[in-house]
Amino acid sequence: MRLPVAALLAAGMLAGCGEVPPSEPLAGITVPARTADPSTSGPSASASPSAPGTPGTPTGRPSPTGTREPSEPPTSSEPSSSDPTARPSTSRPAPAPARPAPRTVEDPLAELDVEDQRGDGRSVTVAEAMLSRGAGWVVVRSSSGQILGAAPVRQGTRLLRVVLDRPATSGVLRAELRKDDGDGQFRASTDRVVTDDGERVSETFEYVLE
Repeated sequence: MRLPVAALLAAGMLAGCGEVPPSEPLAGITVPARTADPSTSGPSASASPSAPGTPGTPTGRPSPTGTREPSEPPTSSEPSSSDPTARPSTSRPAPAPARPAPRTVEDPLAELDVEDQRGDGRSVTVAEAMLSRGAGWVVVRSSSGQILGAAPVRQGTRLLRVVLDRPATSGVLRAELRKDDGDGQFRASTDRVVTDDGERVSETFEYVLE
């Protein structure tokens, strides 16, 4: 049976617009509904973003691009230990100047004799002190080496009394001869130690404080 031309044209137009034809067929013929063409119906389902919560799909903020900016090095006012130009600190306290050892003078004719004695700690009596030439000093020291006092000596002196600047205590004291440096004043740093054959001319004695 032939359909009218008008009916066929109407059916074709409805199918091209994607509309479902009415439930009643035209002229007794049912036209099947046209399915959407995946190539013309917009983006596919695989390209659309998944709903939040779908496994494998990140949510929230977009992921970074993977490029990491270098962090700035920490700044410090102190020089780095690996810096080859850094110099160690050289600010050290200056050492105390060492006291020069007294010089010696050889005098083979020098004599010194001191006897054990008692006293009030203010003076020491020297039995004999002699130098071959020039002036010098008899120096009295404590057992620890501290200078207690000194008295001048001419070429030959007997029964010399040494007044002590620091009082003596009971114990062993020591007397020694020094050669004056020419200024007429006793100076332990400049007045030379008198020696005989390389040995100091000195005498130890017992002192008892009364």
